[in-house]
Parts: sequence; C-alpha cells; structure tokens
Amino acid sequence: MASTKILGAVKTTITFRNLVVKGMPTKLEQSPEGYTYSVDCISDAPAFHPLIELELAACIRFAKLCTQTADAYPLNIKRVSLRHCPIAPVRHYQRIFGCPPTFNASTYSILLPAEELEKPTHNPNFGLYRLLEEKLSRALINRSEQISFSDKVRAYIGANIPENFPSQEEVAQHFCLSVSGLKNRLKKEGSTFRKLVDEKRFKLAEQFIKNEDRSLKEIGYELGFSDQSAFNRAFKRWNGLNPGQFRSTETTDN
Repeated sequence: MASTKILGAVKTTITFRNLVVKGMPTKLEQSPEGYTYSVDCISDAPAFHPLIELELAACIRFAKLCTQTADAYPLNIKRVSLRHCPIAPVRHYQRIFGCPPTFNASTYSILLPAEELEKPTHNPNFGLYRLLEEKLSRALINRSEQISFSDKVRAYIGANIPENFPSQEEVAQHFCLSVSGLKNRLKKEGSTFRKLVDEKRFKLAEQFIKNEDRSLKEIGYELGFSDQSAFNRAFKRWNGLNPGQFRSTETTDN
C-alpha cells in the first residue's frame, strides 16, 4: 500500500477491483454526512445476498487493516444499509459491522464520517505498490473480458512505466493501429493519449511526493520532465499546488 491515508487506499482498491470484478461494481461518494461506500449488484436474488454482505464486511476489515489495528481499532460507522431482509440473527450484523443495519433499504452501502477515512495508514510501501500496479496492469492488457479501449491503453501505460512512459507511437504499434487510429479510438471514448499519460503521471507524482526520502528533482526526472520548473508547472495544473506545497500539506496533515 502506498496511500498515507485510508481514503487513498480505499480509492485505489476500488479502481482496480472494478476492473477485475464484474457484476458487482463499487464506488465511493462524498456528501456532507461523510463518505458512502456502495455496492451495485446485477441481481437482487437471494443467492447474491451473502456475497453483498461479504463485500461490505470486507471493506470495513480492509479499512481496519490499513492501520494495522484490525481488532483494536473501532471504526465509527454511521450507517449500514442493505436492500434485503436479514439472513442471520441481527446480533451477528452488529458484531461484524459495529452497528445494526437498516434492512430493506434502497441501497447496499456503508456511511462513514470523513474523519475516519482521513486517518493515517500503517507504514505505506511505495515500492511494493508500484510493483503490484505493474503486474496488475500487465494482466489487464491480456484479459479476455471486454473493457474499454481507454482502460486497455491505461493498463499498457501502467505496465511499461518502470522503464519509461511509452510513446504514442509505441502504444499504437502495440494495439496494431496507426497513430491517427489510436487517436480516433480514444476520442470516441472522450479521451486522449496525453490525458491518459498525464493521469498516470499525476497519480505517481502524488504517491512519490508523499515519500519524503525522495527529492522533488528526482521525482520530476523519473516522471519524464525535462527540468524541475516543467514538473512544478504540470503538478500545479493538476493539483492546484506546486510539489513543495503539496508535500508540506501532506506532512502537516500527518
């Protein structure tokens, strides 16, 4: 895990989970009440009810494991909603979720106060995160299931950045397209090659900057920027803060 806060860890997990797991997508939404983690299922058939409950319970367990206090750390869960009737004694739900669920609700979801997901994670490992992301990205490229072309390009970029960011020509060649063909395929999905590369650069930049052992100059060079000022301008365009300001903010928050 490379995220310094539970929120980042959950968001990253959702991103990759939804690429791999079909039929039960998850999302995280913010509201004045806090963050709502919700599950959408392809069916409300009773056979799916245990799977949905397991998914919600796994989210809570994961959030606890991020702090390495899975049993001792009491997550303050405001509400758990289930669209079905209880399939076990309510006391078991209370024990697993930390509160009695609302049954026959309109959603499958968990509501947590914002401050719960802002808590720090235990010992984030940036190197391991990048290694795992590379392996998963490579696996996604060769998946037989239908995913969007933008996701395939995104996965190819992620799989090749340990050496360098691939060029537009390299990506087009990999997918047996001309450069103009690549542009047209991405345009149909409302994306561009530059947008996908910048998206990956920004994500990595945030993770690297949070690791105070690395200088900003090193990070800019590794992400393919010609000089520090170019990196500063790009990061400020993405984030609203320059790299130094972002690092200071993260240090203060933690």
